Amino acid sequence: MTKQHGGLMTSLLRFALTMAGLLGRISARPKLSGRRMLVLAPGSLRETRRKGVEHQLADFACGDYFEKVIFFHFHIADPNSARISERVEVIEAAPLPFLGPLNLLRYLWLALCLIRQERITLIRSTDPYYRGLLGALLARLLSLPFCISIHADYDKR
Repeated sequence: MTKQHGGLMTSLLRFALTMAGLLGRISARPKLSGRRMLVLAPGSLRETRRKGVEHQLADFACGDYFEKVIFFHFHIADPNSARISERVEVIEAAPLPFLGPLNLLRYLWLALCLIRQERITLIRSTDPYYRGLLGALLARLLSLPFCISIHADYDKR
């Protein structure tokens, strides 16, 4: 095959892959995945730091799998938000005393705003109670995948 035919074949292949939407996937340039996860987890950043396990939050990015991971801790008396790493941040919300049980609706609204603003693609909850309920409701409302992972023996509680 001549050099001219090789260039034409490369151009045609590039065109076909672009039309199929695959060119970006096989490009030599690294691209961000577009995967963004919201984690609804109990506890607070202060507790995480006190236990000395703050570095474990960065592991939720799974290397380069997730472009961004946001931990949303709610019903925290003394909220403290922070960036843990380049890809992981923690956002905390305090309850408003005059709302009482209606704070759950407020957290739902805050999470909805956060999901839209950050273009979240997966919702994960780490407990089956309020955070699990909130995560399932958000996933249903927004047609997003939902994952619940339990890291405790809730039968003993």
